[in-house]
Amino acid sequence: MSSVRKFLTATLFEYETQKVIAISSYKIGLIYRGIQLLIVTYVVGWVMLREKGYQSFDTVVSGVTTKLKAVRMSSVRKFLTATLFEYETQKVIAISSYKIGLIYRGIQLLIVTYVVGWVMLREKGYQSFDTVVSGVTTKLKGLEYTNYTNIPSIGDRIWDVADWAVPPQMNSAFFVTTNVVITKNQSQTTCEEDKDNRWHASCKSDADCQKGHVHMLGWGVKTGRCVLMTHVKNFTVLIKNSVEFPKFGVKRRNILTKMTNRYLKTCNYRPNHPEDRYCPIFKLGDIIKYGQAISEKAAKQIWITGGMVAIDIHWECNFDYDEEHCKPEYKFRNLEDGKVGQGWNFRHAYHYVEDGIHKRTLVKAFGIQFFISVTGRGGKFDILNFTMNLGSGLALLTLATVLCDIIVLNIMRKRKKYRQAKIDKVKRKEIERAKTIRESDRGGRRRGKRNRLGGATESAPGALGSTSFTGHLSTPNSASLAVSGADLSDISACGGGGSSGGNNGIPFADAPTSPT
Repeated sequence: MSSVRKFLTATLFEYETQKVIAISSYKIGLIYRGIQLLIVTYVVGWVMLREKGYQSFDTVVSGVTTKLKAVRMSSVRKFLTATLFEYETQKVIAISSYKIGLIYRGIQLLIVTYVVGWVMLREKGYQSFDTVVSGVTTKLKGLEYTNYTNIPSIGDRIWDVADWAVPPQMNSAFFVTTNVVITKNQSQTTCEEDKDNRWHASCKSDADCQKGHVHMLGWGVKTGRCVLMTHVKNFTVLIKNSVEFPKFGVKRRNILTKMTNRYLKTCNYRPNHPEDRYCPIFKLGDIIKYGQAISEKAAKQIWITGGMVAIDIHWECNFDYDEEHCKPEYKFRNLEDGKVGQGWNFRHAYHYVEDGIHKRTLVKAFGIQFFISVTGRGGKFDILNFTMNLGSGLALLTLATVLCDIIVLNIMRKRKKYRQAKIDKVKRKEIERAKTIRESDRGGRRRGKRNRLGGATESAPGALGSTSFTGHLSTPNSASLAVSGADLSDISACGGGGSSGGNNGIPFADAPTSPT
């Protein structure tokens, strides 16, 4: 159990974060912010605005000549050393804490679940997609018989498609008459306007009755009777839908390959049947029955006053499998909402001449307007989309580090201790002290180089002459200063002042003693 506990502590309950070194320096701060400003200016000004980085472009085919310029090998070597042969890594601080470890792994688990479950599987982030291009035609069938023998002007009559499908063809839609009001034997003559229509019937002189003016709100004479078609629910419509996915070169029809002429003559759409759910022949009553947002009361009313119904055909295809698995889905919706202005009706007339008099039969048709819409998309595996979505998802894992850093540095009880371990602050005095030591070291190396190049020289009073030595000067701050080839006058100055001879200078173990 101790081994298991150590393993879990080292893997599940350990949080790793990056250590940050904060340097308080005006120069470094200005340089850092200046570089950031240059990068932002380059991205916004040059990449986005000057080069129009928000647009896509096409390239030209061209011939190119080149001119080479000699480059010093030393410059190339320095460039390669500074870019290719240099590796930078970050320092990691491991915090052993059950709370932080569980939070950290929990956030990582949520992100991985989102990327794999939602982005990759649910939204198929590994595929490229194409939208559907569609065409729709409809063909209606049905007969209706009405018997009004007690009304000689109507009598008994058979209604076929030419009578109740007006107009016969529409663009991605069709109309079915469910109720009509017929006014027969209308002829054009002169009569009085209805006196109840006071705004248009009021007339005191001929000047008030303008010749040729049409009153849109005037009344007509209705001599007919309402005719309700009760068998419209059994009328059928054949919907032919052909779609194409141009990107993948795939064409499909809602009349599937396995469907035969015999099957199409007998099938009707049934949403819960394994085969008939794809049948393209629909009863109008079933469309209303299976429609969404169509209550029983609304279904009864729609056959009398008419209405608007949508037929949605959706294609969701995965072309990583056989094309035969690409099949349509049908849904129906009631498009009307509210209580005012419900229904759908229009008027059309049949004209004829009887005894030299032009007459007509006016039909006010109530019915259902069916609108057909086709949507869909097809997908296929694409390595570019897969790598882009996977990389974007894995980049979200950095959120776990950011959130845990906020908790560790601001909420946890030991946040001060964690902050001290994570952040190293460098004070300005330490920077200036290191700068002084570095300049002293650089000056000593330059003087030693001049002595080696110039050979033996006469010694100044109290100096070492041509004798070369190497030693280390220990400072109170435990910083070591290497000195090579320096004279004793400089060493005496570093030691706090004193003559070059005697014991006032700083002795070196490996340096020769000055002559007395």
